[in-house]
Amino acid sequence: MYTIIDLIDKLIAIERNSEEGYIILSESKELSERVRIIAKVFAKRHKRHADKYADIKTKIDANVNIEIDFFTYDKAVKLIYEFVKLKKTNVVYVNGKDLVDTALRFQKEGLALLLSIHGLLIKSHTDPGTENYKILLDIIDEEKKQIRDLEKFKNESA
Repeated sequence: MYTIIDLIDKLIAIERNSEEGYIILSESKELSERVRIIAKVFAKRHKRHADKYADIKTKIDANVNIEIDFFTYDKAVKLIYEFVKLKKTNVVYVNGKDLVDTALRFQKEGLALLLSIHGLLIKSHTDPGTENYKILLDIIDEEKKQIRDLEKFKNESA
């Protein structure tokens, strides 16, 4: 049996992986101090994001049906693995702007991933009332907030 919790665990792993990547960048002596500081800020943001997902996960009522059928789960996992593969592409950060632009691009691609998974959960007109739908909507709202924050950061640092 697969549940929304299984998908949330995969999303948390993506956030933790991003956090680790930014920590590595923040410790790189080859990068400018500005890029290292921005990377440190982004690492903290991804940690908070993963913690938020974990918080959503702990608030899920064990008595509510959060099961996902195998075929939907399989499609969602394939989308997640494609996203992870995309994130592993090598990116060179010459300056803070490059880092912010790349982070913003990945956040938008992460939102697209979540919207695709959200779409997979809709099989009938009654699905928007399901717990899985609502949970994923909370995660999507969190991702949108992250994008707004990054866009604001980009505009302020331009």
